[in-house]
Amino acid sequence: MNSEDHFKEIEDIDTLHDFDETGTWSGVPFGFGETDKDDSRQIHFSDCYDDYSESEFYAGAPEDFSLHSLLTVDNARFWSFDPIFEALGLAEPEDSIDYDILISSIESLFRQAVLFFDDDVTALIRACDVPITDPLLDAVDDDALEVAKDLRIFFFVDDPQETRKLIVPLELRGIFAEISAAKDFDDKRRINAQLVYYAQGMTILNGIVLVEDLARCLERNTGLSLPAEAIETFLRSLSPFYDLLGFRYNLHAKSITHAALTSRSDITDLWSISQTHPAYLPDAESLRMARLNAFYPMTEEYRRFEEYVSQWHFFDDESACALFLIDFGQAISMGAPIQELSSLCDDYDMDIGDEFDKFMSLTTDVMNTTRRWDLRGNTIDELRKVRA
Repeated sequence: MNSEDHFKEIEDIDTLHDFDETGTWSGVPFGFGETDKDDSRQIHFSDCYDDYSESEFYAGAPEDFSLHSLLTVDNARFWSFDPIFEALGLAEPEDSIDYDILISSIESLFRQAVLFFDDDVTALIRACDVPITDPLLDAVDDDALEVAKDLRIFFFVDDPQETRKLIVPLELRGIFAEISAAKDFDDKRRINAQLVYYAQGMTILNGIVLVEDLARCLERNTGLSLPAEAIETFLRSLSPFYDLLGFRYNLHAKSITHAALTSRSDITDLWSISQTHPAYLPDAESLRMARLNAFYPMTEEYRRFEEYVSQWHFFDDESACALFLIDFGQAISMGAPIQELSSLCDDYDMDIGDEFDKFMSLTTDVMNTTRRWDLRGNTIDELRKVRA
């Protein structure tokens, strides 16, 4: 099957999500036009960019904290609403929305999200209204915690006793109590969390991952055997969270793709190149390192390249050097040809000059040992050994 046939009915990358059939987005940009709705009940998202802070400050008692109070009290400070915009399918950050609709939408997202959070995040929800300690947060998976914060599940607040705490809004506490009461809640949640973990790691390494390969990798590492249909149903249910999780499920192709593949042509072009290679099935440690380091190749060859570029005076300042190394590693991981790498060097005004042979030798070593999307997660050296 060629790549065009494989992905001919791929779902639109920019699907909007409706959570309330009776609710409609006002779609009125802040500061422009008029709305028939009571403006006092509108949340203007552009307001939320003022006085940006990682902390939320709430004047009331933590036990009374709710989404409603957060959205109406004068002294609340907001995180940027960008992630929840994407999840709700709102068009622009300047849009406004009735706060009752926003609250019900957040509650709908929470009902779905709570079913794939890992043990640490779930424990935090169970232990809401707890003092913040560094060991407490250090123990939590960063990606899962960021998703939870972005969906307005966790808030850092200062209570009247000036103790910084992590709390969960009342509406979400009630929903969690209802859902977690199910006898099989934790078992289902752990399976779902593993699927998300493996999907994230494999798409970082492989770019495009068939559901059957995801299932094989999961079974090989955990012993967990799941029917492809069950995996597909779960992946499809994650659609509101694709931007937050960093991957997308393609229904007709029965595959997941990394979120950096933003168009149908990107996906079909990559698949046409990579489909002839066997899929790389990472072990548990490789998955962990992939999620920890993203596109930064953790190989001895790349460390030598990094040391060489850092020590040689290609850049005037360290920050430009660091950015180049990140972009260079990402380009190789995503299957960039040598011409594209050369253009990247030009973009950074690198004067390689007499160092050309040394630079290209180290670059070739990196290209041969880095897991690449155009090779379905394999390295050039690995495929050479297989063919030999």
